Amino acid sequence: MNNNETLFSYITSERRRGVTDDAILTALRGQGWNESSIRSMMHTAPQELTSSGARAFSLTGLFRGRIGRWKYFAAGFVFSLSLALVVWTLAILGLFMNTSQSVGFFATVVITLFVYALAIPFSFGLTVRRAHDIGWTGWSALWMIVPVLGFIYALILLFRSGQSGVNMYGPPADGHQGVIDALLNR
Repeated sequence: MNNNETLFSYITSERRRGVTDDAILTALRGQGWNESSIRSMMHTAPQELTSSGARAFSLTGLFRGRIGRWKYFAAGFVFSLSLALVVWTLAILGLFMNTSQSVGFFATVVITLFVYALAIPFSFGLTVRRAHDIGWTGWSALWMIVPVLGFIYALILLFRSGQSGVNMYGPPADGHQGVIDALLNR
């Protein structure tokens, strides 16, 4: 284990025990660690860890950490399938509403747009975490909105392997992480 991995593991384990960042910083400085390295790893190490090790759901958590190729593909597939089922269900319900066709169509369009708007953070969260696994900034996920380049970018994310070991976005993605966990919060 290299120094970054050791530091990262220590910070993470101390946070799980409920130790404050100030106490961790003081202890590590006392052991001779460089303060800038400590602060860098404190920024990288997940701060939402509780004493039980569970992660609280948060939208900011959607954009932190890393996700491997398989989880990126599987979570994206499940997410897309779920979204398609919701949209198709809304479309079918809109056809059978007892109101005028224009009102039913309008309601279906509005609800569908609302569902898509809710889906955007989850979709970008997957893409950002996959980019982090490769070692790229999360801002590179904006390539996804450029028509042809977005497709090429998605293929690169799907087929390029992630960095081994700890990078500035955290440790490698856990191979046992579930697809639902990948969609919701690392």
